Amino acid sequence: MPTSEEKFIAAGRGGKFQVANWEAITGIGCFDAIYNVQANQLDITFRVFVDFSDHDQPWREDEKLKWQQRAFRVVSVFWSDRFSFQCTRKGWGKYNVAVKVHVVSSPLGSAHLKLRVSKLPDDWPTSGGGVGWGQKPALCMLDNKAIEPKDQRSLRENIFNLRIYQMEQGLRDRQIGFIPFDKNSATLSTDARARILSYARYVHRISTKDITGIQLVIYGNTGSSDNIFQAGLGKRRAKAVSDIFNCVLRDETSLLVTDSPSRKKGLKEAILRTMTDHMGNNVTSTSIQGVCIVVRVPKDVDRAAEMNYIVLCHEFGHMLGLPDEYMGRLHPKLTDRVNADNLISRTLQLATKGGDPTQWGEADQRKAGQQAGMAGLLDYNRDVKSPTFMDQNQFIGSTQVGSNSIMFGGMEVMPAHYLTIWACLAEMTWKYLSPTDWKIVPTPSNREAVRYF
Repeated sequence: MPTSEEKFIAAGRGGKFQVANWEAITGIGCFDAIYNVQANQLDITFRVFVDFSDHDQPWREDEKLKWQQRAFRVVSVFWSDRFSFQCTRKGWGKYNVAVKVHVVSSPLGSAHLKLRVSKLPDDWPTSGGGVGWGQKPALCMLDNKAIEPKDQRSLRENIFNLRIYQMEQGLRDRQIGFIPFDKNSATLSTDARARILSYARYVHRISTKDITGIQLVIYGNTGSSDNIFQAGLGKRRAKAVSDIFNCVLRDETSLLVTDSPSRKKGLKEAILRTMTDHMGNNVTSTSIQGVCIVVRVPKDVDRAAEMNYIVLCHEFGHMLGLPDEYMGRLHPKLTDRVNADNLISRTLQLATKGGDPTQWGEADQRKAGQQAGMAGLLDYNRDVKSPTFMDQNQFIGSTQVGSNSIMFGGMEVMPAHYLTIWACLAEMTWKYLSPTDWKIVPTPSNREAVRYF
């Protein structure tokens, strides 16, 4: 009698693990998939018909070939090998499935996507893109610049601003903007240690190499109850806190440990603001019996994420079944999940569309359906955190913020962006494995993505 694993292997050899024209529950996207059990590889294939438009400028034949080859390569490299699927069933750990994405030329009648590409003058910027699902195959209209990195300075600054807000909000959520100490003591309570460690892990999770320069100031001092002969007590208190951060944080976030409120320009004002926010009343003195944590950006820091956005990579995210993340929240289940996963509920609530959904326009209702599908995938795979999903013109107060996700306008591929591929693999193998037996894990070259789990 063959074992369940032997049946699984036999099914793979028999070509059972393949689908054509697979569509995600988000209602968008289309691709072919073949899972090769022996090779431990899942091949995702997009069949694309390229229509070169001469509307703006005529294409030469050699230009068409060169553009198509590069475009297909850019997409394939970008979406391949970001994550793999590890089988967690006991004794089946050898099945760690690599993901390879392929874009191939196809006749129009059998294509998943029709790319209509116009040619722009050399000094023109790309005009963006978009996928229309009202016809078969889906139509994506873009220009030749869509395969080039697009420098989006304003968005980069918005991403930087969001990181600052996340760090400040995290301090408030854990109530560690001010950490009191016992009289004459530099020893942290067990509760304070746990909250600081939780915050340090959160900062570690949201930190990315594209954003550098944000600083956490750990300011320690003494109050009127402390003995005036306790020399250096404030600095020792600050060090007790910073020691916890140093066990967790990477170089992307620096620490300034100090007992001087005037060491850096504007630091005293920042400390007083943090203390006032924590105490609920106006604080005018920096003589405190404990430690204040302040999020600070030195004046010489370039407030921008180092990133470039490639339009075509975003559009093929839609072909995988992924919705845009810059439309705000249009479905309550997604709102709830995003709020829980990103700990910035105030921002996300501002971006949630109100009113009667039945009165929304067709475009919003369609997007709401896509988000419902994404919320369903996130429910099926509880290990994965949701991307942020915020409005394209999202402000916190007077500061505009943004996301570094590829489906917002950045270049970050998150585990959630492999959920549709995971669902496809789970659907192909469900007779032999539960969907929860497949775990999304970062590849060796993408280890930093672990922060999104």
